[in-house]
Amino acid sequence: MLIFQSFRNRFIAVALVLAVAFLVMAVYVTKTLESESLQSRQLIIDYNLSRESLNKLNDAYLNLKSSLYRYTLLLTPGLKTAVMDSIQELQELTNSLRFYYMVEVSDKINQHSHDHQTGLALLEKQVLEILHMQEDARTRYPAAAIMLNELQPLNFYFASQLDLSINEVRDNQNGQNNNALLKKLENLRYLWARQVSEIRLFVANRSGTFGDPDSILPQNVNSVHLFADQIEASLIDLNRTQTNDKNLFMVKNGIRELTITNNKFQKVFKRTVDAFMNDAWQADVYYLEHTIDNQLEKNLKLLHNIETELGLKLGQRVGTALETSNIVSIYIMW
Repeated sequence: MLIFQSFRNRFIAVALVLAVAFLVMAVYVTKTLESESLQSRQLIIDYNLSRESLNKLNDAYLNLKSSLYRYTLLLTPGLKTAVMDSIQELQELTNSLRFYYMVEVSDKINQHSHDHQTGLALLEKQVLEILHMQEDARTRYPAAAIMLNELQPLNFYFASQLDLSINEVRDNQNGQNNNALLKKLENLRYLWARQVSEIRLFVANRSGTFGDPDSILPQNVNSVHLFADQIEASLIDLNRTQTNDKNLFMVKNGIRELTITNNKFQKVFKRTVDAFMNDAWQADVYYLEHTIDNQLEKNLKLLHNIETELGLKLGQRVGTALETSNIVSIYIMW
């Protein structure tokens, strides 16, 4: 009887111990599953919010690109405002993205986010640079700077010097030799005017308004060279022309000055042609296509990398949650 009572007591004690152990295990399992479930739900919410921000960033980049191209074409104040609004939106979205939990806890995602911030700062600098470039024709078209700063003053100087020489000869018509000189000077003025007209036509054709620039521009340049050759020949002839009229001493000096000016003009025109025939003849378009577009693509690639890493992180977390559930199930079965 005592043996039986002792055995019963031991059985009750063991049962109580096991009951307490199972109770503790049940509480632990419940807490573990609740924690895993809560973290998984939080990560899914955070992932969806991050994805939403990434989608908004992609849309903002597309809007920026569209506004930049349209502004480059039309140069309207409204489109310039749209460009700056897109930059502001990109900054706000980028700042908010780095505070998401999955971005903060992942070193790899955090690095991509930091690189994207750096890329956006560089892009903003480039956008401000192209907007400044588009404020002046001289910076937008490098050839325009050469024409306005160098070619045009030489043209005006040559034309004014030639007019002075013609008027000087007209005021001193004392012989047949002076009449011949006058005709040569007037012919030079005609040739110079035709050359300038061909240069203006060359500039107008660069935009492609009247046809394919690649086929038309070389023809314009050849026409300018034809008149340039005739002008050079005319100046050589004028320099050789002899006159005994002492009153035409200034004309002779004027002809020498015309020769020097023409030589400078032809050299500057060659630089103008080189600038217009270059791929970067429209500097803002070239900068947009080769610098800003490249940076846009880099930033979009970084966003894609962030999105990919977010998906991998979420997948890893879901895998961990499933593994935990499996382990708990095994414990329960045992």
